[in-house]
Amino acid sequence: MHFATWGVGANHLLALHGFGRTHRDFLRFTRPLNAYFRIHAADIFFHGESIVERENPDENPIEIQEWIDFVNAFLDELGVDKVWLMGYSLGGRLCQVIAEHLPHRVGGLYLLAPDGLIVNRWYALFSHYSAGRSLFRFFKRRPAWFFRSLWALRKANIVSERTADFVREEVGSAEGQERVYMVWCFLRKLEPNHKALAEGLSANQVSLDLYFGMYDRIIRPAQADKLCKYYLAARLHMLRSGHFLLTAANGIRIVRDDIIQLPANDAVS
Repeated sequence: MHFATWGVGANHLLALHGFGRTHRDFLRFTRPLNAYFRIHAADIFFHGESIVERENPDENPIEIQEWIDFVNAFLDELGVDKVWLMGYSLGGRLCQVIAEHLPHRVGGLYLLAPDGLIVNRWYALFSHYSAGRSLFRFFKRRPAWFFRSLWALRKANIVSERTADFVREEVGSAEGQERVYMVWCFLRKLEPNHKALAEGLSANQVSLDLYFGMYDRIIRPAQADKLCKYYLAARLHMLRSGHFLLTAANGIRIVRDDIIQLPANDAVS
């Protein structure tokens, strides 16, 4: 995974972006946090400059233990015992898996409109099951059929308007279709168990801040109900935004309005 580092703080933060984005989304958003953290923002697999050197990655997904070993090795290379995690959308799901399996190495968890709070049935169909992946490949070869099917599902109210809009935006091109397919399939096993996540956060006194956009039509605050039920110490914050939260204004606001739980700046990493 390609990553970039900035900031001068005593603690370390690993930041993971959303689908179709890159690590550069965090450059301006995290600027108010530079005094608190050394920020390591990475490109998720199949994004930016990160690559996957694996034969048939759609049928050979990364396993949870592989991902945890990968993160452990990264932290060991940095020479740090603990890291704070920041995940937006897809990155939020990957951060939840890290925190679930390595709670003793996590100082705090910042989730912004995170994926993984619930399992979307369409995502599960097209990634978790062999028949669904075959159907996805069929639609990639015949995109006109896919969009006719999407229209029919929308007319029958089987698919919501916001889901249909999101799908049209993300898979409107051949490149977008290929990225959705590879990302969904390769990362399909990285799903958090929210009860286990909450138990680990509680046992290790890990802070959790959840951020949602007031006008977000994709990830709604209600999706966090299960996690918040398990982890009562979670803090939920609303921002005047749509789904994309990583703006410079939001970065300034969360620090200025004290809606983020920060480490002591003189803490030892």
